[in-house]
This record gives sequence, C-alpha cells and structure tokens, in this order.
Amino acid sequence: MVNISGISAAKTLQDAGIRDILILEATDRIGGRVMKTQFSGYAVEMGANWLFGGGPVHNPVLEMAKKVKLKTSLNDYDNLTSNTYKQE
Repeated sequence: MVNISGISAAKTLQDAGIRDILILEATDRIGGRVMKTQFSGYAVEMGANWLFGGGPVHNPVLEMAKKVKLKTSLNDYDNLTSNTYKQE
C-alpha cells in the first residue's frame, strides 16, 4: 500500500489526529502502479504517473505533488511526441 493512495490515506489519518500508522507494501518495491522503464533511450511511464489538474474538480494529489516540488509538464495531445523526455 505504499503508493499514492496509501500515502494519501495515511496523511488523512494523520490530519485526523491518528499517529500510530503502519503502511504496508505487497510487492518488492514501493510505488504501487507508479513506475517507469527504459525504452529506446527514453524513460517510458508504465503506470499511474499522470496527475490531472486544471479541470472543474480539485485534485488533492496534484496539490501534494506541488508541495514537494515534483517535476511537472503540460501534455500536448495533438503532438504526442512532444510528451517524451530523456532520462538524465
């Protein structure tokens, strides 16, 4: 459960005053569905790496990402090749 959902649930519990929290992970790595791999020299997103923002519904996970200054980018769905980046 060490993924965005697990971390968000733990944060909600902590905000409610609960301090004795244990987050478990069922696999041999953290991140849940958030993952990437290398493909032809590019980092390719394999899981739930997209955060939607700017719509009519507030996204609390996007706010969490902004607080910790995660890298973000806009996506051009008319030109999908512009949505790639080289892994540094």
